[in-house]
Amino acid sequence: MSLPNTSVVETMRCSGVPHVDSDAYLSAVYGKTWERYAYSDGDGAFRHACVTQRLKGTGYAFAESWRGYFDPVLSRQDPHLLVRALEDYSAWCRSRGIVCEFMRCDPTGKVAELIASTGFCTVEWGQYVAMLDCPSSMDTYLSSLRKKHRYTIKSARDQYEVERVTGACRDQVAAVHEVLFHSLQTLGTLPRWYLSQENITTLANLSFFDIYLVRSNGAPVGACAAMTSGATTHLLFLGVKEKVQNPGVSDLMYFKTIEGALAKNKDKTLVRQICFGGGRGTSDGDGLIRFKKKFALGRLVRCPYLVLAHDTDAVAALSRAAGQTRPFADIDPSSQLKLKHFPFLLCQI
Repeated sequence: MSLPNTSVVETMRCSGVPHVDSDAYLSAVYGKTWERYAYSDGDGAFRHACVTQRLKGTGYAFAESWRGYFDPVLSRQDPHLLVRALEDYSAWCRSRGIVCEFMRCDPTGKVAELIASTGFCTVEWGQYVAMLDCPSSMDTYLSSLRKKHRYTIKSARDQYEVERVTGACRDQVAAVHEVLFHSLQTLGTLPRWYLSQENITTLANLSFFDIYLVRSNGAPVGACAAMTSGATTHLLFLGVKEKVQNPGVSDLMYFKTIEGALAKNKDKTLVRQICFGGGRGTSDGDGLIRFKKKFALGRLVRCPYLVLAHDTDAVAALSRAAGQTRPFADIDPSSQLKLKHFPFLLCQI
């Protein structure tokens, strides 16, 4: 592995976020399971952070996408530089026992398009992602929504209180933790996706992170977190307690995320788009993506994944040992694609 020279490091940013802050984000969410890879080739450079999971019963690991939709950092749009960097990255992964990876990319970025033009690896198109071009004002945005959606947001603003969370306020942090824990537990989410109060405190103290807490008569009923990276604000976490008893809470948090992105533009941070994430499946018809679509004013784009077999011999041996597997209809889109290419990951899902 070759590391970028000092001048390149100083000018490169991880999707617009300073290197040290990105480290803080990844450490808060993933602890010690992530590593950063860097490569330089003359005046060109590439950087990528991977989160690793051990493959049960083997001496191997696989790398998975971290939250959000981010391209690896590439100093110039050069497909040849990208191929050389990925070849070196695969060698780096093999040296660490990382045999494969599904590298999720920015749906509106250039990396998937660049690599597809080279034939270096397979590019899979996964779930639809809701993306909003940042409006010029909230009045302009609200006027673009349907009347019933405007009414839902107005009613929610009248009914609930919204607070911006700071790491110094323990009561707020505890309330956010309570909401997210309840929401993830209700969904049956794997324990590794849970955030501790310490994690939430760290994130709340990051300058590019915005966490909002929604209360009803003082009781916490909703929480969400958005990260602004480069020209995009990503809605990363969102949880609601007792949705039936608290209608409009989710709508209100989407509204606050958009409002927060516009506020950053007033502070000279150029936010061009807001990413609300994807749905529960790969079609554009499930309930979650339809809900997000209305806030994106109808704009959906496909999320690209690079399918990387870092150690082809190990992948082949593990696939043979796994035998035939059948994709489940009720697992998330990226897991469905993982099983298509790497069936031995079934035990990790």
